[in-house]
Amino acid sequence: KDKVTKPLVIENLCAKLKTKEDRHACIDGALGLYIAHFGSLAEGKKLCSRIKKEFTVSCTAALKRRTYLF
Repeated sequence: KDKVTKPLVIENLCAKLKTKEDRHACIDGALGLYIAHFGSLAEGKKLCSRIKKEFTVSCTAALKRRTYLF
C-alpha cells in the first residue's frame, strides 16, 4: 500500500508471483488501491496503458469492474 504511487515497483512485485492467477489478482488489487488513492478512473487508465503487456488485459478488466464507483 505504501508503494501505491510507484507502479513499476508494484508491477515487479506482482510479476514475481508463481501462478498467473496470483499475478493477475495482484494487479487487480494494485489497481483498486491506485484508483482509490487518486480518486480517478482516468489515473487507472493511465496505469493500465503503462504496465507490461502481460497485465494489460487484467488491468483493463479490473478497471471496467470498478467504473460504478465513479
